[in-house]
Amino acid sequence: MYVVLRKTPPYLSAYKFHFLHLNGCYQVAVIFIALFGPFEVTIEDDGLIILEHRGVIQYLPHKWLYLELFFVSFFIFSMISAVFLSFLLRYCQVCHPNSRYTTTPLIRKGVEAVLTTVIPLPLAVFFTVAIIIHSQVILGYVANLKTCVSDVRIIQI
Repeated sequence: MYVVLRKTPPYLSAYKFHFLHLNGCYQVAVIFIALFGPFEVTIEDDGLIILEHRGVIQYLPHKWLYLELFFVSFFIFSMISAVFLSFLLRYCQVCHPNSRYTTTPLIRKGVEAVLTTVIPLPLAVFFTVAIIIHSQVILGYVANLKTCVSDVRIIQI
């Protein structure tokens, strides 16, 4: 981190935020998966997606599963947003070098702040709420998801 923050050449300084944001989102997603335990994804022939959770999450109340799902999905969407912002910055620098996004750091930071929260947060909330609405707690902590998320059940192995 010291090298990124202190030793980045001036012509690459615009990418510092993108690197730190992408690295931070990746690290948080990995920490959440490591903290609560890994999960195994199996896709059956009829389109049923089975998420089998193992680790600490099995011994916590089932609502923690949804909390982990929200945070991991939020940080995955944030990683996608960070990659998109890197491409957007490079596209504007090459194709539109005189645009306000390229020349004004305040506008660039505002766009980056909005896109890193406005896109991932509603997507993660929508994804988590869809899973919560269509899930049923039967006995355990394994989520069975249909591809359209219309029939989600949590069962015990």
